Amino acid sequence: MSVATGSGLLRAELPAWASARGLLHERGSIRPPRMRRGEVRAARGVGAHRESGTTMQLDSRAEPIVSVTQLVSSKEMLETALSRAREGEYAEAMPLFAQLLDREPRSARLRSYHALCHAVTERDFEHGLQQCQAAAKQEFFNPELYLNLARLHLAFGFKADGVRFIRRGLMIDPANEALSRAMGQMGARHSPILAFLPRRHLLNRWLGRARSRLVGTGSRAA
Repeated sequence: MSVATGSGLLRAELPAWASARGLLHERGSIRPPRMRRGEVRAARGVGAHRESGTTMQLDSRAEPIVSVTQLVSSKEMLETALSRAREGEYAEAMPLFAQLLDREPRSARLRSYHALCHAVTERDFEHGLQQCQAAAKQEFFNPELYLNLARLHLAFGFKADGVRFIRRGLMIDPANEALSRAMGQMGARHSPILAFLPRRHLLNRWLGRARSRLVGTGSRAA
């Protein structure tokens, strides 16, 4: 097929879309099919990238991929750190919690344990108290964080405050083994389960005995 131009006839083979749809202008120029608005924007974007020599990148907000090896390593590190913290080896546990906190900076549990270890090791009560309280506020339903607050106060000789935080944790989970053990080691009595009833009330006495049996069973199993 020939196309007329100013200098004569120019033989050119029209594209399939032009010959099929008959989109030949009366002056001899080829009119491309009308593009939709979205297609025009996409074409302009690709052209801009090509002109600038840059390549399109994936969304930087995508979540990083965590390997199975990293997950296993984190789990083993957490178990070791918790074991050392429970044994009172806060200086040894602190760098482990620091590494775990770097991987999970939003974890209230890790922040609480790291603050406890740092406060006791560096003898910085105020900073540790601030961080432990912030973690407990973030997860107010987690009795373990109140136990850390109790440990912090007891490490600095504040027994009354330590007992208070243990009792607060037991209000959330009356059968919590670690809290009950901590209360027993201090020689303090549990607060009544039903605080609105007297300690000697039949329901409080019955629930108290049930709690003791549950804690005893858990200790023997451990």
